[in-house]
Amino acid sequence: MDSFRNLEILAEQCLLRLLGAYDLQPEPTDNAALSELGKKYGIRFVTSDNINCKDLTYETPSKAQLARAVGQLVSEFSHYPVEVIQKIQIEQIILCRNLIVNSKPAAGTLKVGFPYVDTIFIDTDCFSQRDNFGPRTMHHEIFHAIDFRDSLLGYI
Repeated sequence: MDSFRNLEILAEQCLLRLLGAYDLQPEPTDNAALSELGKKYGIRFVTSDNINCKDLTYETPSKAQLARAVGQLVSEFSHYPVEVIQKIQIEQIILCRNLIVNSKPAAGTLKVGFPYVDTIFIDTDCFSQRDNFGPRTMHHEIFHAIDFRDSLLGYI
């Protein structure tokens, strides 16, 4: 089953490359800690992008928001073995602010499977709260990715 799932993911990525989806992706972060974390886990972190689409809107986080989020993200990611993150095939994590999904504010969301470049979006505002809301949001989205990849074609 793992080899079929890997083949399915590779086929999706190949089709997305042919369609030019990877050419439209934002630049990776220049934050050293996130770049190092990304190398370890094979994920691109994005910290300077904004988008305004019908179902997804977000803005670039402020330097203060990013500073609060980075340490917590690095610490919380250390709970996951590299193999777990590699198996869920998340390609990038976009840190943003004012995340709106389907016209509603959101702390995080996940876009995986065709036609998406597999991405977790996390609103850095949630890292300013005292109740560990930011780390919990990150884990929540990772578990959605695990759930998606741990089923037939991601939907069953």
